[in-house]
Amino acid sequence: MAAPGHTLAPHRFDPQLKPMMPHVFVSHNADPVLSRHEHERELRAARNKRPVHRRLRYDDRGWYREEFALVTAYCPCAKCCGTQSPGITSTGKNAWTPGLASDPIYLEYGTRVDVQGYGFSVVDDTGGAMRRHWRRDGLLHIDVRMTYHYEARQWGKKYMVVRIYEND
Repeated sequence: MAAPGHTLAPHRFDPQLKPMMPHVFVSHNADPVLSRHEHERELRAARNKRPVHRRLRYDDRGWYREEFALVTAYCPCAKCCGTQSPGITSTGKNAWTPGLASDPIYLEYGTRVDVQGYGFSVVDDTGGAMRRHWRRDGLLHIDVRMTYHYEARQWGKKYMVVRIYEND
């Protein structure tokens, strides 16, 4: 029964809605974050969404592949990360140091990336937008971490080719 003054809209089937993920059961000794990522990898394999393998090239830093990516910027301030942000990355590092955020399923933590105009850095953080762009749209989204808010605003939103170095 609806509350007074509220009406219930009839439920319609929408084929665009995606089914909800089944509940993931985690054993007491497993890391819940890693377990969830393993489950999502299995779901992606079931959907036949295989990762795209690019041709590897070599330079003085090692083997790399080039990928097209959406590159945005953020800083660890309250405007970018919210007032409840503790100032640490999802891997436990200080958020005021240079670094990158991406979807850890596609670019694992510790992956070295060369972004034109930013430089060479390591993936050590993640965010909802990065995960959403990769998992829903298949678009690699990298968020570069700046020290100051005005630097992040000046960076804006760029589509560019980045170099992703293979972990040894």
